[in-house]
Amino acid sequence: MRALARFEILILTATGIATGVAAASYWEKGREEVARTEQNALASSELSSEMLASRVLEALRISASFPRALALSELWQLLTPDNAEGAVEAFSDSLAYVGSCELGPFIDALAQFDPAASFELSKGWPNPEARHDGFYRAAYHWGLSGDSLSAEQAIRMLAEPQAQQIAYRGIARGLAETSRLQEGTQLFARIPPEGRAIAIAMFVSWVLREDGPDTLIRWAESFPEDSAMNLKVEIMNTAITQIMTIDLPRAVAWVESFDTKSGTPPSLSLLLLAWLRSDPDSTLRWLESRPYSGDHSAALLNAVRQWRVGAPVEARKWVRTNQQAIRRLGDSNAAMASAKEVDGDGE
Repeated sequence: MRALARFEILILTATGIATGVAAASYWEKGREEVARTEQNALASSELSSEMLASRVLEALRISASFPRALALSELWQLLTPDNAEGAVEAFSDSLAYVGSCELGPFIDALAQFDPAASFELSKGWPNPEARHDGFYRAAYHWGLSGDSLSAEQAIRMLAEPQAQQIAYRGIARGLAETSRLQEGTQLFARIPPEGRAIAIAMFVSWVLREDGPDTLIRWAESFPEDSAMNLKVEIMNTAITQIMTIDLPRAVAWVESFDTKSGTPPSLSLLLLAWLRSDPDSTLRWLESRPYSGDHSAALLNAVRQWRVGAPVEARKWVRTNQQAIRRLGDSNAAMASAKEVDGDGE
């Protein structure tokens, strides 16, 4: 490649400097617009509906997306039941020009005091993802307020099954974050089975995060034994699946507690599957130390079958090495047939 002539270097350098200056100027202009909007917004603790609507329109005229989103987020902090009407109208009229990063904070701000209005507004958004996100956020705030019945009534009116399922997850999270466990029990007994599993998983995850495994276990065990559609089983199994990912000894102790109490236990097979993946030898030693139960061999077989799907080499090697121990867990013929199947001889 030929060396650049000196004047060419000077031209390129000047061009780069000019580009950098232009970019810096563009960014500085955006920052100035944001600062001006912030100062205007924060100058009053409560703006009138007309004033807030004017500020929203001013923020929407910012061309750069990030400064525009930042300016709008500052304005939503000033949104109240008294001044929301004008701002909501101004923003809703400009939906074609705003991005998803600006829609979410708007719905959150409005839903804090009027989830019904934010839910209705979400119906008019043309983008399905944004529309579903709006339903989720509105339902979440309904759940935070404890008014899950109003949320359910609104959700049942939605024509899209996927939208319903996503909105139910929002209620579940809101109830869990505020430790409304009894309301969660009532919610899962009412909502349709389709998509319920994810809503339950959302609820369980947040109860575990906010209140810990002991509270989650007490809630799961308190679920009615005669619940329809195996709901108690679904709750128990979802709970142990999530507990064992963060505290395996606590999950093991929960299973062991059913040696001395009645009721629907959490799934032994799910526990064994998680344990086999992390420490298969300890799993087997624990099973050998347990009181004899005909369920152990079946649970182990089911767990090893699933383990084999993700790690066939490790599963087969472990079965070959531990055939005698597996045989002692239950009926020897059934145990050996199970071992041969997992090992591949039975295929």
